[in-house]
Amino acid sequence: MRKISATYIFPCNHPPVKNGILICEDDGSIVGIKENKENFRELERLEFYSGILVPGFVNACCRLEILHTEGMSPWKPGTGNYVKEVNTPQDENTGGQEAISCKAGRKMWANGIAAVGGTPDTVGLVATENPWFVLCPLTNLGTGKQMPPVESSQTKNVGFCLGTGDPVYNPQLSILAEIIAVQQYFPEVKLEEIIQWACINGAKALKQDSLLGSFEKGKKPGVNLISGIDFKKMRVSDKSRVKRLV
Repeated sequence: MRKISATYIFPCNHPPVKNGILICEDDGSIVGIKENKENFRELERLEFYSGILVPGFVNACCRLEILHTEGMSPWKPGTGNYVKEVNTPQDENTGGQEAISCKAGRKMWANGIAAVGGTPDTVGLVATENPWFVLCPLTNLGTGKQMPPVESSQTKNVGFCLGTGDPVYNPQLSILAEIIAVQQYFPEVKLEEIIQWACINGAKALKQDSLLGSFEKGKKPGVNLISGIDFKKMRVSDKSRVKRLV
């Protein structure tokens, strides 16, 4: 059993817990969160980190079918390079789909991503009772030089989740990078809410919330540490980093 503590824990199913202790089994199953106001750092086998603990990220939309384009030159107006290279057989570029998928999977795992959805169709957008709107900020910035209409959509009863989108414009495959971008362009949105988009909302969109997305008893969401936090403003920054702990 592991006892993991940090400056804050963001459970994603209730408000952040300051100096709490996340308890999980060796296999990653969540036991619970303990609020401790004592000198908890002296507890036996306690792991303490400076930063915030969040569940494993859920990449709600990544264009897995064109992962072979990672690293190619971004599309520029007036050229056909993008379409040509996207349609190039995958084994001609990087050795086949299996090798590409393995490489991308390792990168996303290292970036704290616990699950990934292949296309927007996966998450059942535009005609359901509880629609999900997938934001891919860095892809939007790369293709249209503007951010999605987050402010206007907030009033339309739409749930947000985050994705990395197009690997040509976003080869990092990093949900943390998407979180940073959202907060830079929409500083009025609280970090707690954006973390929910990145975790529990994505899990719900992919119908994986019985296992992923929040620190609830019995779930195995993974545990990420985000460092480089401005605790006075409760914001991430370009200096923030993610480390997978579980």
